[in-house]
Order: sequence, then C-alpha cells, then structure tokens
Amino acid sequence: MKIVHIADVHLGAAQTKLAPQLRRTLKTENASRLRQAFDYAQQIDAKAIIIAGDLFHSKNPSASLTKFFLDSVQSVAIPVFYLKGNHDQDFLFNDGTPSNFHILSQTVAFDGVNIFGYTRGAAVPIFPQEDFNIVVAHGDIHTAGNDYIDLATFKNKNINYLALGHLHNFEQQKLDKTGVAAYPGCLTSQGFDECGDKGFIVLDTEQNKLQQITLPGRKYAIKQVDITGFDGFDDLCKRVERGVADCQPQDIVRVVLVGTFDQDKFVPMLADRFSKRFEHFELVDNSKIKVDLKQLTAEQFSFKAEFVRLASQDESLSDEQRSKVIEYGINALRGDEL
Repeated sequence: MKIVHIADVHLGAAQTKLAPQLRRTLKTENASRLRQAFDYAQQIDAKAIIIAGDLFHSKNPSASLTKFFLDSVQSVAIPVFYLKGNHDQDFLFNDGTPSNFHILSQTVAFDGVNIFGYTRGAAVPIFPQEDFNIVVAHGDIHTAGNDYIDLATFKNKNINYLALGHLHNFEQQKLDKTGVAAYPGCLTSQGFDECGDKGFIVLDTEQNKLQQITLPGRKYAIKQVDITGFDGFDDLCKRVERGVADCQPQDIVRVVLVGTFDQDKFVPMLADRFSKRFEHFELVDNSKIKVDLKQLTAEQFSFKAEFVRLASQDESLSDEQRSKVIEYGINALRGDEL
C-alpha cells in the first residue's frame, strides 16, 4: 500500500518581503502544488493521503480558500487524514466535510494499517506488532520550546512510521529498531531559510520504505560568491554568473558577496544587472576591505594609517562593524563615493 505524506502546506501564506504581484503568484502556486500532490496520489494508486498539520497559514483562512481545499479533497477517491497544526484551528471544518476527509483524533484502522493522530501530552498506545502502524505528529523533535515533541515518546510502541510536520525541510531518521520518523518538508518555500527542492513523501507499507517526491517549479536560492582578487566590473559579473548558473529565471535568488577587496565593488551596478535576470534578486555584501596593516603602520604622517589604527583598536565595534567603518573611511579619504 502507498500513502502520500504531506505537511506544512500553509495555504494563503503571504511573503511580505516580496513585490505584491509575486506574493499573489506564490499563493496561487502553493495551492496548485497541493493539487499536484493530490493528483500524484491518484496516479500511483495511493490508498490514503496524510496531512501532518499547518494546512492553512492563518487561523482564519478565507471561505474561498477553505472551499478550495475541500474541493481538492473531494476530487480524490481516497481517504485524506488530517492532523491540526499550530497554525490551524479546530472550528475550520464545522460546517460539513467530504466523506473521505478525516480529522485525526483517535486510531483509525483500514487494510491492516493503523493511523493514530498524536496531540502533545497524549498517551501513545502500544500497537499490534502484526499491523503496519503510523503515528502522525506536528512539532519540533530538535529544539526545546512550545512546539517540542520528544522522540522517546514514540519508541518501542511498534510504530513503523512517524509522519511528522512543522519543520519545512525534508528529514528522515530512525525512530527505533523498526520505526522511521520523517518530515516531508513544505510544498512551497516561505523564505530564504527554506532553500532547495520542496515536495512530499510516498510511503510504501509493503516494502517499508519511503521516497521523497520533488515538485517542479520556482525555488529560493542563496549563492555565496567570493570576490577576492577580482579585476573590475566584468570580472565581478562573471563570478556572480558562475554562482547563479544553476538558478532559473523564476527563482528567488540571494547572492552573498564574501572575500576581500581593494577596489570599487560596483555593488549598485551589480545588483541592477542581475535583478533583470530573476523574478526576485537580492545582493548581500559580506566582503571585507583588504587592509595591509603592516604597510600602514610603517607610513609616516598618514591620515589613513592613523584612522585604520584607531578603528582597529576600538573594542566597542564588532568585527563586521569595524570592517565597514574602515571601508567607508578609506573610501572617504581617497575621495570615492560612499
């Protein structure tokens, strides 16, 4: 039996740092990806879909968004099991739902598979060893806090698969001698902390294995570009070009400049050039000015040397602040634009 495991759909999420039109487009794409996941479940003849929390982003989603989801459920002729996440509310489905939609509150059994919806603090039963047992849980297994769930809670309970939600990147690890725990990640990235491919998991209960399915489309990407020793604007462009070579025009891209420099970096020109290539482009400058302290120390009656010495000795500055102060100061002393 194949079961599709989805989590953290966050329907209706608005990524406020992007342009309004792109925000609207991403909302539509996210909804489309949910339908793609449902369609895929039908194509592979999956027997069920599990949604491990955070179906909606807002606790008060619009009526049209709720209807879209319920219509999607009705479009598939298989059970859809849903566990409420920290973004979801209990009242969302009070007005009636399709017959194949099941909100997990206790163990549901079908075709030799038991599915149990775990809520924080609840007792986890010991399941029959002869069955295939799935527990659905929403929380963070790594970091202590309000959303923390302890993996020890689920060990040695004859659980074959712990279907997790809450963390937005794919992750898989052993639960105990027989069980596996996994996050499918989200269907659509919500920011630069969620770079890379996104999708869902297909669980095969007969072979007791899982497969990550990647959905095509736009991605968030962070590319680090070392500018040390660059030779002019054209060379800078070539370096950034190599850094973003695997990015697509529809991607949301951030380039981070690192390394050292001793000449004008043309940052505004660089940002303007690549902003035309991608749907959204950001340039972050983490490079540091190259300063030969030994040479400056040897200089006599030099404003630049004295300025660098004073900035270097200022303990109130962080390393990043000190680098920027020295950069701006040297540029000012040599008459460059700041």
